[in-house]
Amino acid sequence: MKIVQARLDGKNTNKIFTEQIVLCPFCLHREKLRGFLNYVRKGEYAKRGKCRECKSVMLVESLVYISNMTPKLFAKWVYDYPYPLFFAKVSESKTFDIFCDRLKRMGISYEFWEQYKELKGASFYEKEEE
Repeated sequence: MKIVQARLDGKNTNKIFTEQIVLCPFCLHREKLRGFLNYVRKGEYAKRGKCRECKSVMLVESLVYISNMTPKLFAKWVYDYPYPLFFAKVSESKTFDIFCDRLKRMGISYEFWEQYKELKGASFYEKEEE
């Protein structure tokens, strides 16, 4: 994550570049980072951000990290996320259709789902062999 050391009121504080475009991993809402941030006090933000659309809360570091991923890496991240939690968050706020639609509009749907199915299939066969 891009962080700059700044001195505010005589204290060293991490200042985040809030103009960077990031994606919510749960609904793929795209917005500048500042739209996800929770302001704490002068010049400081909470470590967790909240999506305005699906209301999911995640680490600011994760928002930046996910936004710089390839579709295959994002599929791996989704797969490695604690299984019931990712799709529970997506379906809880009724955003699964939005998630799929945005994957299509971004042009990464096929690549994402192929990688996800490959990962899911690999773990299924690994369990059978043991």
